[in-house]
Amino acid sequence: MEESVLAQAEVMFRRNWNRLRAPGFMQAVQKDCAGISWLCWYARFHHRYRYSPTSKYIIYSCRERQPGHRHCGGIGHRFTHIGFLLRAAAANRRIFLIDWASPEPLENYFIPAHLEWRLNMAEHEAIANERVHRFVWPNASSQPPPEHSQYLLATGGFAWAAACFGCANLTTPSFGSLFKFLF
Repeated sequence: MEESVLAQAEVMFRRNWNRLRAPGFMQAVQKDCAGISWLCWYARFHHRYRYSPTSKYIIYSCRERQPGHRHCGGIGHRFTHIGFLLRAAAANRRIFLIDWASPEPLENYFIPAHLEWRLNMAEHEAIANERVHRFVWPNASSQPPPEHSQYLLATGGFAWAAACFGCANLTTPSFGSLFKFLF
C-alpha cells in the first residue's frame, strides 16, 4: 500500500477518534443501540479495549492483493459478512475492525458511528502478511476462535443471522439497526 494513502487514512482516523472520545459519546451510543443490550455492551467493550496491547481482533478484510482467500463478493454479501463478524467478535470478546480497500476504501463513503472500526498504520503493518480466511476460523459455528491468534482476518462469513460460537444469547438486530450502529 502506498505510504501517502496510509498517511491520509491516519489523519482521517485521528480526526474521528477525537469525536469518539468526546464527553457524552457513550450516552449517545446507549440511545442508538436500538434496545439491543449486547450492542451497547459491545460498544463499551470495544471503546475500552480498542488499543489494549493484549486485545485480540476479528477483521473483515477485502483488499485487491491479500494472502489467502481473495474473493470478497458483492456489496450486499460484504455487509452481510460484516454483520456476522461483528456478532462473532462480540460473542468471543474480540475487537472488530474493517479493512475494506477494494475496489475503494470504505472510509471514502462511511465513517465510524459507534465503533472505531478502521485500522491505523501500525495495525495495517501488523496484518500485512496475515492469511485471510473465508470463514474466520474453522468450525466457527461450534468452536471458539483459536487462542493463539491475535488477528483473525476474514473476507467472508456465514449468513448474517447464522449461528456462531457464543452467539446464542445475541439477538440478531435488524440490518438497519446494525448499519446505523456501525456507520
